[in-house]
Amino acid sequence: MQKLPAARAAAPNVLVIVVDTLRADHLSAYGYGRETSPNIDRLSKQGTLFQNAVSAGSWSLPSHASMLTGRYQFEHGIADVEGTPIRDSAIPAMGGFKTLGEALEQRGYRTGAFSANRSYFSANLGFGKGFIHFEDYFHSNADRFVRTFYGGQLAGLYLNATRNATVTKVLRAIGCEALMDASFEGPGGLSGAHVRKRADTVNREVLKWIDHDGAGHPFFAFLNYFDVHNPYGGPPNFPKPAWEQSSIVDQYDDSVKYIDDSLGELMAELERRGVADKTLVILTSDHGESLGQHGLAYHGHSLYRELIHVPLVLAYPGHVPAGMRVAAPVTNASIPGTVMGMVGDESGAGFPGQPLDAYWKPSVKPQESVGQLSELGLEHFLEPEDEGADEVIPLGTTGPMKSVIGEQWHLIIHKKFGNQLYDWVHDPSESRNVIHTAEGEAITGRLMAGMQDALAGETKDPRTVAVALQNDRQGLMEGSRLSSPVNEYFHFQGAAGAVMRVNVRPEDGARPGFMDPVVTITDADGQPLEACRDPEDDWVKAPAAADPTPEAFDDVCINDDISPGVQTDSHLEILVPGKGHSPVELYVRVSDWNGRVGPGLKYKIGVSGPDSTPAVDTAKR
Repeated sequence: MQKLPAARAAAPNVLVIVVDTLRADHLSAYGYGRETSPNIDRLSKQGTLFQNAVSAGSWSLPSHASMLTGRYQFEHGIADVEGTPIRDSAIPAMGGFKTLGEALEQRGYRTGAFSANRSYFSANLGFGKGFIHFEDYFHSNADRFVRTFYGGQLAGLYLNATRNATVTKVLRAIGCEALMDASFEGPGGLSGAHVRKRADTVNREVLKWIDHDGAGHPFFAFLNYFDVHNPYGGPPNFPKPAWEQSSIVDQYDDSVKYIDDSLGELMAELERRGVADKTLVILTSDHGESLGQHGLAYHGHSLYRELIHVPLVLAYPGHVPAGMRVAAPVTNASIPGTVMGMVGDESGAGFPGQPLDAYWKPSVKPQESVGQLSELGLEHFLEPEDEGADEVIPLGTTGPMKSVIGEQWHLIIHKKFGNQLYDWVHDPSESRNVIHTAEGEAITGRLMAGMQDALAGETKDPRTVAVALQNDRQGLMEGSRLSSPVNEYFHFQGAAGAVMRVNVRPEDGARPGFMDPVVTITDADGQPLEACRDPEDDWVKAPAAADPTPEAFDDVCINDDISPGVQTDSHLEILVPGKGHSPVELYVRVSDWNGRVGPGLKYKIGVSGPDSTPAVDTAKR
């Protein structure tokens, strides 16, 4: 073991357990009718359970990156596997961000990761950053072959093909998929070995590591259990629970019960070793599973609540309140900052986000938030069971998606097919999209503006950062040399009752797809106007939700670029509020899909319409 600095006296051990593909509402601790999780229930009574935790994504790769860096996909950029990752990481490890493992190692922790998801949580994908020890490959003959040169090339081909249905089907046909894909069980590839690593194996690995050469240093162990991932049911020798065994949901619940049993066995071993009371335990998941809801079988294709609502339990005797339940929406991307604060680093080691212990520390007030962010990048593969769903609902296969979920509302944005809004409290199955109701329009404006602020990294009153937008009826002015780096606003005036147009396009010569402009128009108080017309959402066809009143000025003034192809231009038409043609101060901000603003975006912007004389520059620079 490499030389570590001395740890703080009485520093706790840290154990993070990620149960891959576990949706919260299938745990009895979260009110599920079946007793699927007595051990997780016990852990939640010993600690604090977050009732409405969400993951940063709906599949393993980006979600694990967020749990280890505290950063979202738009920041760390890990949206899919690139290159031939089985041999070498093709992208900077964790987007160049510090990981929780690195921060703890610097505080004297020995760090280890133990993964059963060998496709999308493995050291060679960059997740080894900050872990002194990483066990991701089960030592079967099949796995040994994967680590040879030719096996690595074949595995790299497979990993790249998992988002390409045609190549995947070919690999399936020639018998290679079972060798590479940890979700397959049974005879594997060239060896006939069982390639799926079960939770009991993960337990043996981590306990052996904990017992070996501690040298007085606390441990940080990060576990990935994969048994709830399809195919479901647990190991062949696992005794089936008493409930009915006739459906996929029954088999999924069997998997949950097996994992819960395994967790109970791990906790019992920690107690036997006398370290349970000295260990901060965090249990969560990287994402949920559709199980037939919204016409989908699996995960990673959308951002509905069943795909991002995950369990989150913290337990640490004497330090985390026992039996507490927190209803506020939180994100498990807050884990790094939370852990660092609880091991004695009050700064959170620079990890962003709201630490979870703010909900029980009397001296800390939780920050107000418009909601928690989840993201899904453009993907290229649907499992056979999910094929055809993209013709009914917006999916990641037809464009990237983002969502923000708050205490009552869940807004899902699709880059090509527009927005969905659900009242998840009164409609937990998210079956009624209320985006085009009067209440829905107002709520959407608030949530979208908050999301844009979150993506930009800071919220500011537009009046404090405004710069004058020159009137240019004949063309567009350049906006690329403006200096405000965050939430950049242009300030202009319009006559009440007038129709005006704001146009944005990339600067001349920009490469295709360089940016997809998102235009936000607010009043002087920073509130998005609700009297705009976005021509691009009129007359859209399924799977988008068509505007019931096309060409009406009933849109929230945030243009999210509904387009059949790569969007390069964007424009909104404004019905300026007020009466009597009096001047009205308005503000416009331009960002891209990932919230970038400021001089890094090279674009042109212009406004035209009656009385669009620029207002006085209010910026103080």
